[in-house]
Amino acid sequence: VLFRSNLARASAIYFSEPGVTGRILRVKELPDLSDIRLGSNGTASTIDVGPLPPRNQVTVEVEVAPEADIGPVSFRLLTPLGTSPEGRFLIEPYYGEAPDREPNDTPETAFETFLPAILAGTISKPGDVDYFRIQVKAGQQIAFENGAMLIGSSLQPVVAILDADLNVVREFGAEGGTEQLMFSHRFEKAGAYYVRVSDYQHSGRAGHFYRIIAGEFPLVEGAFPMGLRKGATAELALRGYHLSPKLKVEGRPLPESEDTLLLRPEHAFNQTRVALGAEPEVESQGGPISLPVTVNGRIAAAGAENRYRFQARKGEPWVLEVN
Repeated sequence: VLFRSNLARASAIYFSEPGVTGRILRVKELPDLSDIRLGSNGTASTIDVGPLPPRNQVTVEVEVAPEADIGPVSFRLLTPLGTSPEGRFLIEPYYGEAPDREPNDTPETAFETFLPAILAGTISKPGDVDYFRIQVKAGQQIAFENGAMLIGSSLQPVVAILDADLNVVREFGAEGGTEQLMFSHRFEKAGAYYVRVSDYQHSGRAGHFYRIIAGEFPLVEGAFPMGLRKGATAELALRGYHLSPKLKVEGRPLPESEDTLLLRPEHAFNQTRVALGAEPEVESQGGPISLPVTVNGRIAAAGAENRYRFQARKGEPWVLEVN
């Protein structure tokens, strides 16, 4: 069910990903909202800005093919006024959903679930936390991916894993970065553990929702080298969980981007982005190089440095770009 203004007589829905189709079942006009507009000072505005546009409720039947990729899907509705702004939703694996059934803000009231599962909920008020109870085996590597930020969630999630005695084993997301989207943890001991979800700023609102897929599924965090030459074929080393260590890639640019390539190795639940360049590519930790070139390197240890040597003429301009 979709809610938005100016969706009267919507006739079709279009999706960004293959394997997703849909049809409009009905369009219903909703009652008008209050026509009292507030100004910048919080009082009723005296400026006549015209009537509010009509609001509509559109019910859509969506069919997702079994081979469709896990992840966000964009869609637009066709109306007599043109296509609507873009909306998004998630295609998720066929796992059971562990709902945010209140009260679940203490370990004693934690919602008990069995992996694999989708941990779903909302940090709806300041200071709110949600607890889930899981059972794991010794040595089990559990991957976690939160797709809610890709479809508009305002939550800055901090996810903690606690043991049965409520000791914090690991905490993810407190430093920001990719851990707010994905992470993994290997459980050394079998038994019951708790997953605690909170907001980084301890705030809460309706838009602070999360949908965390938890289980033993392929999850890619990145690749090295982080790019390849257009038209060339390269073998990339993958970083992630439940993946093969290598992936052979052909440098064919996407229609919408000439300098990037999106990879989804082995039906992973997410994608990673690598660069496409026009220059020759080398992997090096230092030494002589011939320009123009793209150098893929690593700083292997704290305090280490990579030194490169190249030939240049006096007055000759060169651009060095670090990505």
